[in-house]
Amino acid sequence: MGRIVFTGIASRSIANWVPALHELRSRGHDVRSLLFPHIPDPDSQHLTDLGFEELGTFPIAEHLSRLPPQEATALAMSALALVRKSRPDVLLLTTCHAGPELVLAGVLATEPGRPVVIGCQHGFVQNWDVYWAQFPFDRFLVFGQRFQQVAPPHLASRISVGGLPKLDCIKPMPRDDFERDQRPMLFAAQMIPSDRLKSLLISLPLLTGRPVHIRPHPEHRTAFAGLPEDLRVVDCEEAIESQMDRYSLLLTTGSTTVLEAMAAGMPVVVLPEQRGEHYADAGIVASSMTGSDILVLARAQQTRDGRVRREQFLATATGSAVAGRTEIAAEAIEAPMRSA
Repeated sequence: MGRIVFTGIASRSIANWVPALHELRSRGHDVRSLLFPHIPDPDSQHLTDLGFEELGTFPIAEHLSRLPPQEATALAMSALALVRKSRPDVLLLTTCHAGPELVLAGVLATEPGRPVVIGCQHGFVQNWDVYWAQFPFDRFLVFGQRFQQVAPPHLASRISVGGLPKLDCIKPMPRDDFERDQRPMLFAAQMIPSDRLKSLLISLPLLTGRPVHIRPHPEHRTAFAGLPEDLRVVDCEEAIESQMDRYSLLLTTGSTTVLEAMAAGMPVVVLPEQRGEHYADAGIVASSMTGSDILVLARAQQTRDGRVRREQFLATATGSAVAGRTEIAAEAIEAPMRSA
């Protein structure tokens, strides 16, 4: 059996792949973590609770966007010593667009006898040009086939579908018709809100006749402080699949939570803010920031054509419209070990 080491800076990026990591361990592989907790991000606080043996932990004190290159290099070189000593077959990088994980991949690219280095997509919306400009990976796992298509031709053979294993933990929920389901709407935040977005959230309860609750992004937990009290802020540490069962509609922008709502069979409307337009192919992006447009889209998802369109989108974006993504990812991670 093989030795696999995975890296990450926050819980949400590792969570994408955790079901596959458990599956690989159940197949007899030795799976360990090499962590770079991103201290400015509260979502990094529980990285040591993942349930895997730790190879090492190297905290990132500065925000990743402001991390000096020499500090990223120092962290990577400290981690490199442990990689050399443990000699894994595969190094799986779950947040590899910047920081010490990217540096580590670059250093290993020139080493003899090194592990296979696999990079991972960590969110639905990505700045792909950043990846292609500096690509030190042997393989790169994307969520679904639609992301394979954005790779430049010279890298296409190194891009594999890994699915989005965390969606396998979400079971479709029986739901009443949207018109009859008068429960609150849940807004899942992706970034710090603009003034336009705040204004919409404040006006939505009156426009739609339904309360609006807000789930802040794990990295920006206080971003909605100061809004009216009826815009209740909910716990972003509670599993999103548990929260979705209490709401009639998910609202968001360019967030990966859209895929979670689709997997749950929950109506979802994406606002034309913060790169929400990337979901246009699913037919769920509002044409404007108005309550009437949101309701029109929510109702349209009750039709057969609306359901089929979402299922097709989910399949191309995550490797499957139903389950089986965990096995897709596990096979993609195992494949280089079998061919070695």
